[in-house]
Amino acid sequence: TSAISAMYNIAGPCSNMLSVPVVIGLLGPDEAMGAARAGKILNLPVVSDRFALRGVYYLRDEAGFIDNPLLGLKGINDEHTQGGRLSARLKLGDATVLTASGLHQQTKSNGRSGYDPLAGDLKFPSYVKIPWTDKIKAFNVTLEHDRGFGSIRATSSYFDRDIDYSSDAAII
Repeated sequence: TSAISAMYNIAGPCSNMLSVPVVIGLLGPDEAMGAARAGKILNLPVVSDRFALRGVYYLRDEAGFIDNPLLGLKGINDEHTQGGRLSARLKLGDATVLTASGLHQQTKSNGRSGYDPLAGDLKFPSYVKIPWTDKIKAFNVTLEHDRGFGSIRATSSYFDRDIDYSSDAAII
């Protein structure tokens, strides 16, 4: 299973703190499934109260639990995801802020997570390997200006997703 990671926090020019939290290791109930996750966050106030950067890097390795009895493969739906996010915020004046953000993520798996109940519990029979790769790139720029009685916002975004997968047509 995979999900697009969302950017919940953006760089803030009013932040006067440099922080670099790092999380590495097995987390939560997935430990029994052989999940490993790592992440790094960097908050960097470049110019106090004017310009800041926030960077995030993450890595997730999930063990598979679906087997392919035809090829004798176990855990074919393992998953490796890594990516990063970067945001920058520049305060152009008392009422104007420019924010830019970007996301890059890549996920690879050696097989699908679905199974065929006729083949047995958590089994997916296939005569070929069925790898899957998902690459995501997303970028956004927003300019905000507060007029006192209301605000003006201009925004532009770009999203590119490339999914590459194989399928076994022999079972059709």
